[in-house]
This record gives sequence, C-alpha cells and structure tokens, in this order.
Amino acid sequence: MTIASNGGHEATNTQQATGLHLRQLINLLRRRWKLIITAVGVAVGLAGTIWLSFPPRYTATAQFIVDPPRGSSGAGEPSIAGVLDDAAVQTHVAALVSQSHLQRVFDSIVAERGPGPKEKRSVLGVQEFSIETFTDRINAFRDTRSRMIGITYTSTDPAFAAAVANRSMELYLATLTDRNLADRNDALRSLSKRIPLVRAEVVRADAALQSYRIKHGFTEASRTDAVDQQLVDLNRQLAVARSDLAERHTRPTTLRIDQTTNQSQLTEESSTLETRVQNLERRIAILQDASTEVREPEARLRELQREATTFAQLYDGLVQRQKAILEGGNGQPDVRVLSSASIPTLPSSLNPLLFIPPAMVLALIGAGLLAIVLEQLDRTLRTERDVTDALGISCIGIIPQFTRRPGKLRPHQLIPQDERYTEAIRSVVAAALQLVNPQKSAKTFLVTSSVPGEGKTTLAISFAVYAARIQRRVLLIDLSFRHPSIASELGEPADGGILHVLQGRPLAELIRAAPGLGFDYLPLSRDSADPVATLASERVPKLLRQLEGSYDCVVIDSAPLLSATEARLLASMVDKVLFAVKWGSTPREVAQNALGLLRRSAFGGDDLRDAITAVITQVDLEKHARYRYGDFSENLLRVKPHPA
Repeated sequence: MTIASNGGHEATNTQQATGLHLRQLINLLRRRWKLIITAVGVAVGLAGTIWLSFPPRYTATAQFIVDPPRGSSGAGEPSIAGVLDDAAVQTHVAALVSQSHLQRVFDSIVAERGPGPKEKRSVLGVQEFSIETFTDRINAFRDTRSRMIGITYTSTDPAFAAAVANRSMELYLATLTDRNLADRNDALRSLSKRIPLVRAEVVRADAALQSYRIKHGFTEASRTDAVDQQLVDLNRQLAVARSDLAERHTRPTTLRIDQTTNQSQLTEESSTLETRVQNLERRIAILQDASTEVREPEARLRELQREATTFAQLYDGLVQRQKAILEGGNGQPDVRVLSSASIPTLPSSLNPLLFIPPAMVLALIGAGLLAIVLEQLDRTLRTERDVTDALGISCIGIIPQFTRRPGKLRPHQLIPQDERYTEAIRSVVAAALQLVNPQKSAKTFLVTSSVPGEGKTTLAISFAVYAARIQRRVLLIDLSFRHPSIASELGEPADGGILHVLQGRPLAELIRAAPGLGFDYLPLSRDSADPVATLASERVPKLLRQLEGSYDCVVIDSAPLLSATEARLLASMVDKVLFAVKWGSTPREVAQNALGLLRRSAFGGDDLRDAITAVITQVDLEKHARYRYGDFSENLLRVKPHPA
C-alpha cells in the first residue's frame, strides 16, 4: 500500500509539473502576443510582396502524336511497315529542345513581333524577350504511357504562351515535311538513274544465258538429270545382282541341299549373276565419265541463271520502291497534330495567397520559439520566488509603478489617496517592522540597491510616510553622498543636515519635520566631504545609537552598493537592509554581485536572509499579471486605485 501510495504521489507531482510547464508556456505566449502578431504581420506582408512582385504565369501546351512508319500494301493502300520504338519518340523530343530548333522559333517570333520585342511582363518583371529567357520557358516532354509529345511555353501573357507553343509545333512539322520531301526527291532521282542501268544488266544477262544454252545444246530437260537417273537405276540393279550372288554363295553352308538338286545348275546360276554384275559395273563407269563431261557446262549455266535472276530481282525491287515512293504522297511526316495550344485561362504558377497559411504557421512557430528564447535569455527578477531562488534572501513586498500621477504627485504623496499604492507600502512596512511580533522589530533600516535608478529613494520616503501613519516616530536620513535627493523629493532645501550634526552642531537644530507627512528627516547637502572618511569615524554609529533612543524607526537612504563603497560601511551599522530590486530590469547577476560585496564585508555572515530583505520596485502590474503567477502583485491589480 505504501509503495502504491508513493507511486500515486509521484504521478500526481509529475502531472502537476507538466501542467505547470504547459501553463507557463501558454502565459509566455500570451505575454509575447505583440511579437507573435508582428511576426504574422510580417509573414502576410511578405506574401503580399511576393504577390505584387511575381505576377501569375500561364502555361500553354500543344500536342502531336508520332505514328509508326508506314509503307504500301500490294493494293496500293498505305499500311504499317514497322514498329515504333521509344528511341524514335525520344528523338523527336530531343529535336524539339535542340538549340537549332529553338533559335529558329525565336527568330520567327522576333521577326513577327517587329524590332525591339518585349513581353508585357515576365516572371522577373518587365524585361527584354531574349533567347535565354525563351529557352528557359519552353519545354518538350513525352507522355510515358503513349506516343504523345507535348510542347509547353510559360509566360505572363496567356495569348503569347499559346502562340509560342503553336509556332514551335508548326515549325517542327514544317521542318519534318521539308526534310521528308527532300529525301523523297533525292530517292526518286537516284532510282531514276539506277533503274535503266539495272534493266540493261537484266537484258544482257538473259541474252548471255540463252546464247550459252544454244551453244551447248541445253534444252528444257537437263541432260545431267537424265544421266543421273540412269546411274540411279544401274546402281539399284547392281545392288540386286550382288545380293542374289551373295545368296547363291552362302546357300551350300546354311541350307541342306536336297539330294535331287543338280549341282551343275547352281554353278551356272552363279556364273550368270557374276557376269551381270560385271556388265552393270562397266555401264556405271561409262555413265559416270559421261556425267563428269556434262556437269562442267551445267555449272556455268547455273551461274548465268543466278546472275540473270539476281539482276531481275534487283530491277523488280527498284521498280517497287519507286512505285512506293510515288504512292507515298508529298513527304508527309509520320506525326500528326493532336491538339493545338489554346489560350490558358488558369495560371500554372502557384497562387501567392496559398503561401499565406504556411507563412502564418511558420511565423507563429518562429515567434513562439523566439519568445521562448527571449524568456530564457531574460535574467531579470520579477517575482518573490525569483528573488529567493536567485539571491537567497526573502522578498517582503512590491512597489507598483505609476507612469501617470494625478496632478503630478510624487509617489509618497499618493498615500493614502491611491489605495493600490498604499496597500503595497502597507505590506512592506508591516513585514519590515514585524508588526505581528513587535519584540523582534528592527529600528534602523538601510535602503539601498544594486545600481542607481531602482527606486530606493522613493521606497525610503514612502516607508517613512506610512510608518509615521501607524504612530511610529520616524527619522529619515539622507546618506547618499553622490546623489542626495531626500530634500528635493520633499520640496525642501538641502542646506545643513547630517554633515553638520557630525561636525558637532546640536541635533535638535538640524532635524526637520517633513511638511504634512508626519516624520522627521535629516537632509544631506552637496558637499565635498569624503564619504568613507566621514563614515569611518565612531561618530556615525554613536549618532545612530542616540537616535534609536529618540525614534521608533530610523530609515537611511544610501548610495547603491555597486557604485559606492560607503553603502557597505552603513550596512554594518543598521539592524536590517531593504534591498531595492527593479522589476524586469535588475539582472540576477548584478544583484548577486551586489549582495556578494556585503557578504565579503562580513555583514550578516554567510547567511544574509535575516539581515537583508528585498523589495521589488516599479512593478508594471498589468504586464506582471500576464505572467499569471498568482502572487501578491497580480492580486494587487484588482484593488481599485482610488477609494470610492
């Protein structure tokens, strides 16, 4: 159960941490809404600029089909003579984009448009119509699933785009027609020269063949064929005779001889067969000699026949080719127009308005990332948690910022007229004086900051005003030697004051009452006295101990820690330091360095949490509320500034 419970707590903590991060991210984006709106506006502006700078482009397409090669059938009708391959179609595409063809089309258009041709507008604005731009905008392609070839041209003028595509197709078809016509005429001229020569050779070969036949007595029936037939018959008879003779010779050894058979008769039959075999062999030898004498003229005759046949076939082929060329027309190419380019009505380029949504999305993403980066780079202090985590001291309150003061009143004069400002000072005084535990209340306070301009003087005067309103005897001392400002803020002269007291003049003569504010103060005249030399004597600590007996609260306004050495000396003479931190302005490192000086001066020891408390000044409540920290500053914004 314990393990399960721990697991549940861990899961809950994880969910809370995740929700916290998500909430912080959402609040961060809400705070940076101006940056995000600006980024989106810039993106829309860029899209609009693109729209105005790049007019729409139109693409016109002309198409034609490549047919297979055609020949002529026996009836004189055209017929498919071959199969069209991919290389043939691709050759047309290569010819369409060749430099010679493009130059021919360009020259034709330039000649038609007159001198100094210019397109109305182009992708890059108004510019001259040159061969470079023309080559870039024209293209030819082949449809991978058919024999169709397309010619495209892109221009800001749709009519001009269609005219260029059609002109390219027309000139290419005209070029093919002229080329085919020239090839046809060349072929006919060549055939006209060759046919008479071949026909003369045919006549000569036929005459030589007939003359040879007559000279050697060859008829239609070949003598060689008759001799060969006789040789075949004699060889067959010789084979039969030899077979019978062999049978007679083997009969006495393989068969029983009948007692009645006459031995002399068998001998006579064998002799007769032998004589027949000898006669057949002599006749075959005679015919073979005769066949040899006849074959030599026959070979020459066959040679003459082959020559005559070859010339006759060549003549017939030339005549048929001439007939096919004459019947093939006037050199029309094996291509036909599928569709001419029409004037496009819709632009082929992307509408710049389509870039607006992705540009806005990218701008939102970029602005969001930039907001996160800026937030990470922001090292200023804004909340009590920031002060505690970064400086290691507690924060007892905030002082709001007033950019518009009614009647040009100073901040301390807003007490109690402005309820919001009064509540902020009330919170600081109550925490500093420890009103819930008066026994531990400090009496001497040093108000300082890291650098000038962080509102420490305003904090000191406002602190004294409200402490006096709760019936505390308050003395405000100006010890900012370089820039004394208490008297000027109260509208009083700065003569006399603390320096004269330290020089021995009576304290009662130099303490002044703040008009209408209920507290006393000691101003600081602008003198050339050395601050460290003045504070290094025992007179200042002795004076402060004396004042503690007369007042409930002594507030000292000193110089900033990083710009004046005397501030560190004064810190060792008081009970508590009020460290002013300007909201959204004081960097963490600057405040840490200022407190580091106090720590190294042995004030408060290593732990400054009890000796120093921070007050965040000049808080922009409306901007702070956008962070949604849910702290005192956010809720202070809900307080009405002026009571009803």
